[in-house]
Amino acid sequence: KRFDLRLETRTSRTTRRDYDFEKPRLTLEAENRGDALPDLEDYDYPGRFIDRERGKHLAKRALERHRSDFQLAEGKSDQPLLVSGHFLALTEHPKAKWNDLWLLTEIFHEGKQPQVLEESVTSDTTALKDDFHQGYRNRFQATPWDVPNRPPLNHPKPRILGSQSA
Repeated sequence: KRFDLRLETRTSRTTRRDYDFEKPRLTLEAENRGDALPDLEDYDYPGRFIDRERGKHLAKRALERHRSDFQLAEGKSDQPLLVSGHFLALTEHPKAKWNDLWLLTEIFHEGKQPQVLEESVTSDTTALKDDFHQGYRNRFQATPWDVPNRPPLNHPKPRILGSQSA
């Protein structure tokens, strides 16, 4: 029913640097560059590696993580078979370059079936007034199939709420 593409500015270069106290003259630095503009860098020290190959791997994965949602498609559908983590084959879109495979990263399913209620509801009492009174619909987000999907590394610090006894 609807398919839109959103482009966002993302990091285009990642640099990881570390120091080995046993080999102080050794420069432990790894960089991975993309071809996007503007040139925005994610610099991380200490990079938590002692081998240059490991540093290159970490820099590559970090750039893939930054660039994974550079192109984010958002859409609406009434197709109940869409599943997050699977591909959506888009065809017959007015913009021909969008007719490709897309990796579904998020889907929100919504359905209403008022006839199963024991009492007939004559007015819509929800605060959101739209024309959806019965049936099925969904909203989804997708990325191009050829872009590696790397989720962000957001690990919140553990917190203790209140006091705890040992």
